[in-house]
Amino acid sequence: SNNKGVWVTIVSHFIPCVSEYLLSESDNQNSDNINTLNAALRIILRVISLPSHAISISRTGLGSSLARLICQEHTQSENETPYRNENEALAIQVLHTLLSQMMSQAAAERSLVNDAMNVACFVLSKEAQSYGEILSDTASSVRFALEILQLIVANLENLEKESLSESPLVIDFVKVIARRDNFVKRLCATLLHLGGMREDADPIEPIYGPTLLLYEGSCGAFERSLDAAIYLLFKVAFYSSLVNSEDGEHFWEIF
Repeated sequence: SNNKGVWVTIVSHFIPCVSEYLLSESDNQNSDNINTLNAALRIILRVISLPSHAISISRTGLGSSLARLICQEHTQSENETPYRNENEALAIQVLHTLLSQMMSQAAAERSLVNDAMNVACFVLSKEAQSYGEILSDTASSVRFALEILQLIVANLENLEKESLSESPLVIDFVKVIARRDNFVKRLCATLLHLGGMREDADPIEPIYGPTLLLYEGSCGAFERSLDAAIYLLFKVAFYSSLVNSEDGEHFWEIF
């Protein structure tokens, strides 16, 4: 629609209501709610793609709502999994779009960045599904998670070099990543396994556990998701070496 009043109403009234709905329903995802959530996420994705609305939408608390929706653990049957995966893929795509829009305008708040980091680490720490090959929705979630972390690292790269070790953004980055033990271990395992291409890498698993769940195809600035993952490991190691904190030390203990 070209009616600006419609868009203003959607952003100022509809999105906050949806944000509240996501918070209230994240613990109650039955089959009916899954379909409703799916429709709501698709509407938000349509609206959030407009840069002029990103700042207003970010102030509704949508980032926190999406983070809770995605990171909420569920007990589910095998038949329900694909539907939940689709909603997760949509939710992380919305979060990815919101973060990208906000960073392009140098307006991303620390809370949004931290929510996005927690979501990315959660998604990348998940086990491979037991019912077959990686689903397209799962691959989509993995791609958006890796790209979210690339966006955050790119933002850190623009900081003044002299103040990196004391930057709140760098400290937050190391703190969030280092406290995700499973994610860090999977990054290390991925590097040593080289994406499963080495048949003699099996002895590594007892040390670090399984690798990240990767996919065939490009990821942000990289031609392969494997390259994106290894790049992130090196960047996490770099920033952890700069920060004089228990979180930085914890990363090296895992590494």
